[in-house]
Amino acid sequence: MAIYINMDRGDYFNKGIAPRQRRVHILRWNPSISSFKREGFDFYFSHYKNNLPLDPEDKFDWSVWNWREVMHRDLFIMMQVGQEVNGIVWGGFLGGYPYQYKREDGTLTKSYFFETTVMYMNRIEKTGLMTAEKLIQVIPEVDWLHGHSGEMLTIENAEKLGLFIVNELKDVGEDINIYFDSYNQKKYVLADILTFMCP
Repeated sequence: MAIYINMDRGDYFNKGIAPRQRRVHILRWNPSISSFKREGFDFYFSHYKNNLPLDPEDKFDWSVWNWREVMHRDLFIMMQVGQEVNGIVWGGFLGGYPYQYKREDGTLTKSYFFETTVMYMNRIEKTGLMTAEKLIQVIPEVDWLHGHSGEMLTIENAEKLGLFIVNELKDVGEDINIYFDSYNQKKYVLADILTFMCP
């Protein structure tokens, strides 16, 4: 059971909007040790790619360490770490309303979660796109493979990242190993990235 946090975090949050220059948060996922396993990634990828219905009660959410800093519709990237091939495997928007889960004994989880809206997913072992090696070359100031889940990028590094993602994905055609939000399609997904990360 999700227990939402009632808190005042300023006009942008209270109005349910974010400024044009969105914050960008790095979430990190090691499928070898995470409770969210590779099978979970494959499940969501298949459902999104094939436009299959999902249980509305089954939230595709993630815990964010610096949860107080998240505004509604901030952007996130999910870094796969601890594997032979590491890098960005999905990304999108964060919901603005943090919550904790209530355990069976009535206590609350220490972690705070946000619902996510997925814009794209990348089977990185198959595509070789947006790998950590490339990210390290383009933005060496960031430790892409280590740190907490929810690290917020500077505006300058967020702009560099936006340009990097668009450059990596702009030439992708029909590919069974890449998913773009079927409503917005690739061109609109990339336009959103440029609009909100590189205004």
